[in-house]
Amino acid sequence: MPSSVELVLEARNIVKRYRSSASNRRSITVLDGISCQLTRQQTLGIIGESGCGKSTLAKIFMQIEPASAGELLIDGQRYQELPLADFRPKIQMIFQDCYSSLNPRKKALNIVAEPLIVAGKYSKEECFVRAQDTLSQVGLSREYWHRYPHMFSGGQRQRIGIARAIITRPQIVICDEPVSALDISVQAQIINLLLELQENYQLSYLVISHDLAVVSHVANTILVMYFGKVVEYGSVEEIFNRPQHPYSKALLDSTLTIGRQKDRHIVSGDIPSLYDPPSGCVFHSRCPLVQDICKQQVPELRSVQGRQVACHLL
Repeated sequence: MPSSVELVLEARNIVKRYRSSASNRRSITVLDGISCQLTRQQTLGIIGESGCGKSTLAKIFMQIEPASAGELLIDGQRYQELPLADFRPKIQMIFQDCYSSLNPRKKALNIVAEPLIVAGKYSKEECFVRAQDTLSQVGLSREYWHRYPHMFSGGQRQRIGIARAIITRPQIVICDEPVSALDISVQAQIINLLLELQENYQLSYLVISHDLAVVSHVANTILVMYFGKVVEYGSVEEIFNRPQHPYSKALLDSTLTIGRQKDRHIVSGDIPSLYDPPSGCVFHSRCPLVQDICKQQVPELRSVQGRQVACHLL
């Protein structure tokens, strides 16, 4: 694991619970003991099926929602110890829906300048000068600055979203499915832009994506989640080339790749209900290798061949 000197973001045993209804005291657990680390100028990729808790974790990192338990640190300092005015510039987010995340009544220049204006550390004139410079850096020249969101293509709107995220010069940028709504050719442009900005500004990225090809291209470390738990956590090379957990293998095999058609790991069935979580390993009801111990005991996340894996069979 990375040394504490390099860490910019750390999650320790994050738990998130929701009450099932206002009249019912019963709660459902969406995240159960999530721990991970993000180092400076590196990228942590988070992968897993829909409903596994990826976006909820991103909201907790952004403090859009509070964690029910656990600890979050940024630059070694607990989130709770940071005033909101100091916290917000450090971590920003690029959203999946690059249309609904932009104010349709504001022009591109105003949208990008707004985070600086709200921060109140610069004059309005300085904010707009920096917004112009940032828009130019993401590939939108002067002719685009005074247009409204509906006047842009999807890729251009995402460039506005990226400019808005980096204008405060954050240390960390959370990318929630940053290219999933874009055409393939545009996806490559946006990914290259993100990598260029990461190098120029020494950014650390947390990338959430269903597209395993995107994650394998940009990430240094991978967190594999299933049903609110971490099942495997390690370097992108180890997990993509030699996955250990049965779910990781099935997830990677779900993307058809030449040369990987034999001995593919296929799982059947649906993700369990949050209202009736399984005993033991959360994956045992779909695992082709399930044994009795899997149904009875929760596996601990432990070191296996250079990464962490939660599986009794390893």
